[in-house]
Amino acid sequence: MPKEETSQAILKAALNLFSQKGYNSVTTKEIAQQAEVNEVTLFRHFESKQKLFEAVFEHYIFEPNITNGDELYQKEPKEFLINIASSLYEIFEYNSSLIKIELKNDETTIQDIRLPLDKFSEEIKETVITYIDKTQELEIDQPDIFAVNFLSSIWGLFMNINIIQPFEPMPDFETSLEKLVDDLL
Repeated sequence: MPKEETSQAILKAALNLFSQKGYNSVTTKEIAQQAEVNEVTLFRHFESKQKLFEAVFEHYIFEPNITNGDELYQKEPKEFLINIASSLYEIFEYNSSLIKIELKNDETTIQDIRLPLDKFSEEIKETVITYIDKTQELEIDQPDIFAVNFLSSIWGLFMNINIIQPFEPMPDFETSLEKLVDDLL
């Protein structure tokens, strides 16, 4: 198997096992077996289990592309919030395996790895705050708190719809988002 194909197979196997079992419960032997390589090959490609774990996050994380400047800030408040929320939800869905890994692990094990996902949250929060500051249509006295509450609501919707699934029937994201934005505005 060519080197790039081998690396991809190892990354895919690691993502699958880490999201199912968590970092601490997975062995490099298991990853190698699922990737159909020997353990020595795994270590030639990734040096250590921690390096492999970091590579999984780097390889699979989907970065947001929300900040397209002036066009975004020209939208009406409802359209802006729906756009931001839909983009964030898409990021969460795409990264659901990585989120499951985070949820299964002790934070001290992956503290440095969580930073990219945390960074996206900060970038999106700043985008919401900037919009509130720039628009004259919203009278919100604490934009930072509004942004955190709004983004936390989107996170909660994602978790309830995709991970926890506590409600029967669970409303779909678009319906829930529309109601949330109407209530906020």
